[in-house]
Amino acid sequence: MTQKTIELEKESKLIDNIHLENNYLFDKNNILLKKIKYKEDYIENIKIKDLLDKNFRSSFIEYLSDIKTEEDELKSSFTCQLLLLRIAELSDSNAFYILSEISKNETVSYNGIELYENLLIQMFLNDSYFFIQQSVKYNDSSLLNYILKMSQGYFVDEDFLDMNLGYIKSGEKDLLLLKSEAQKEIVYFPLMKKMDGMPKVKVQLGPSFYTNFETINKDFVNINSFFGKELMQKMNVPEMNYFKQHVFPMIEKLQLNSGEISNK
Repeated sequence: MTQKTIELEKESKLIDNIHLENNYLFDKNNILLKKIKYKEDYIENIKIKDLLDKNFRSSFIEYLSDIKTEEDELKSSFTCQLLLLRIAELSDSNAFYILSEISKNETVSYNGIELYENLLIQMFLNDSYFFIQQSVKYNDSSLLNYILKMSQGYFVDEDFLDMNLGYIKSGEKDLLLLKSEAQKEIVYFPLMKKMDGMPKVKVQLGPSFYTNFETINKDFVNINSFFGKELMQKMNVPEMNYFKQHVFPMIEKLQLNSGEISNK
């Protein structure tokens, strides 16, 4: 996915240039077109250039965070849907910036990115470079920090091995193993396709609640290459420095090695 700052034509709107039919993120029937208005305009018809204006955006955030009924919660959810679609389909840098800014409001975040947390994580795993690139461009780590924090539950870590008497049989090093439960939750098709060719690593698990008190061998997908050579080659110096400072520490914390076993 390459960066695209969509040219801001006079009438460029949130809904422009995205395809709702058969999109990879949301059921079209759950996208509330022509339902929610901000002042005189439906949200989908708000101009992107207006949302980039700090004063307009501040007023819009106040509108989104003004929750009096359950239906009011849909304002943030719908706005987040449109911005995520623009990121997924258009690699829209403006959408990334707007999403980052509005999500700094706790109420907007709660009804927005937190509702679509799993999709956001899956988009990051599919194209981590875009998220790193945009974080560097805007000198703002808030959105990526949230993704990194929430994505840790996707992976097999030392605590998981400890609790389940785990032993990694593979001869490889620096493994980044995706939990089976997390893999089952993946619905973002580009990520599903990307994972098709990923290697699997066999882990022996001892008797525990997780294994129904049996000793079993279980395969976990290793996605360490998602953060490997191909990603490194895309980065310029500022992006590489950002990766080393903000992203790699989490990856390093989660990486496992062959022969690793519970110390308990």
